[in-house]
Amino acid sequence: VMLVGGQPDDADERAGQPFAGAVGAVLQQSLAAAGIRRDDVYATHAVKHLAWQERRGRRLPSTADRRSLEHCAGWLQRERALVEPAVIVALGPTAARA
Repeated sequence: VMLVGGQPDDADERAGQPFAGAVGAVLQQSLAAAGIRRDDVYATHAVKHLAWQERRGRRLPSTADRRSLEHCAGWLQRERALVEPAVIVALGPTAARA
């Protein structure tokens, strides 16, 4: 199973891996509730960089634009070819567009 999120958040960027922060904790809980081990899924993002705007001293994500999706499409396709998932789950509208 390949899980594809839209783009990394600030915690992901700082950790250098997808779903590392609060979203990752929710993902982990959801997988556990479904009886799926985190090591049994491949998680990635459609856009490989955080599109953000600073608000009140915090980096908050903004919606990734079409240019970002197109720019990162090759990386996502290479990941898909390497992983060869039986199922791809798009987590959100940005991932679905990708």
